[in-house]
Amino acid sequence: MFCPKCGAQIVDEAKFCPYCGNQIEAQAPPVNSPYPGAEQSGGAYAQPGAYGYQMSGAPESEVKNTNALGLVALIVGIFVPLVGFICGGIGLSKIKKLQTIANEAQQQQLNKNKKLCIAGIVVPIVITVISIILAIVIGIALAKEVVRYGESQFPNSSYSDEAQERVEDYFKQYGIEMDEYRQ
Repeated sequence: MFCPKCGAQIVDEAKFCPYCGNQIEAQAPPVNSPYPGAEQSGGAYAQPGAYGYQMSGAPESEVKNTNALGLVALIVGIFVPLVGFICGGIGLSKIKKLQTIANEAQQQQLNKNKKLCIAGIVVPIVITVISIILAIVIGIALAKEVVRYGESQFPNSSYSDEAQERVEDYFKQYGIEMDEYRQ
């Protein structure tokens, strides 16, 4: 159930809200209500509040929670992409659920939070792809330098020939011919 004063989710048996201290009166939730303590009024749901029943939408703490998940997904996801994927996905899931009961102002905030969660998924993907490309490019450049160094230090060595064959095979996997780099 939710506190009628602050909207925080509390246990059904609570006599006082642990967040704001409001005394809770026992109420039976209406049938087919999206959340306990709500009453249907003209196709929308009203939640009990300080001034009787008022249109309140989704609990504010849940809306703020999706913003925090989006920020964590974006910031931490830069350094640990898996965390970005997980937090962004959880945020999008919560946003989808909250959009069914959110009021108009909350809908706007949820749409902003949705963009943040999506960015928290996309940015780590882009960073991961760039990192993989850089690792391949740097690996190829280092292998070329190793071959050049080996050729200059051991020009008549059979080891150099064997090593060069291995490197050439490696380059062929990526469609690179060694002849164009020997100069």
